[in-house]
Amino acid sequence: MRWRGLARHRLSLSKRPAACLSVPLPQGQCGEKFPRRTLSLRAKSEPVKIKGVVLIARLKFIQERFGRDALEEVLASLSSKDQSIPRGIIMGAIWYPFETGENLDKATVKVIGNGAPDFFEEIGAASARQNLSTVHRAFLQPGQPQVFLKRSPLIYRFYYDVGRREYTETGPTSGVLVTYDSESYSVFDCLTVIGWYKQGLAMCGAQGVTYCRALLQGEGRPIMPVRHTLERGSQDVNGSATA
Repeated sequence: MRWRGLARHRLSLSKRPAACLSVPLPQGQCGEKFPRRTLSLRAKSEPVKIKGVVLIARLKFIQERFGRDALEEVLASLSSKDQSIPRGIIMGAIWYPFETGENLDKATVKVIGNGAPDFFEEIGAASARQNLSTVHRAFLQPGQPQVFLKRSPLIYRFYYDVGRREYTETGPTSGVLVTYDSESYSVFDCLTVIGWYKQGLAMCGAQGVTYCRALLQGEGRPIMPVRHTLERGSQDVNGSATA
């Protein structure tokens, strides 16, 4: 399997972006090979779903960061169909259409993001701080970031109902996250995932987290190699260092 077709700083707002990950692979960091996987047998007509906690995190971030008026402006820019869910009562453990979150993200970038989606990493980090310090606290392993990353397959199933995410350790402080068989994905969701994992790693005691991003063309697999260092001592789930 060869790496090719890497996008260079190019973002797409189309329904199925050509590349949801955007910087070239540094030589010697991201050339790991992955076995070919079987495709999902899920019916294509059935919509992909995400957990309500994903939508809750986005709406909460917009309101806290930009204010209630900004949130109302974002929601007002959506179609009546897309407004129905975010204006209603969202249950964190219930499944909702992926498309609802995708359209909310597009509206957010258009209305308050000036076309730049970078702050979705901040949304991911805020979501991690909220969920990993409460309901999903058990995913963390203070002082052992690699253990946290190895739980990626389980974590993925908590947030998405289609596809899977696998982690391959490539060194004591490095590894590669790969998402397989995800029928729907977006630039914004990928950035949110990156922010979520960076914050989660920090809450496990990692520092200096770096990553490179690419999409293996034709396979539809978002690839995110990550590297980090581990600071002395452990770290509690609120991010404060302990001796």
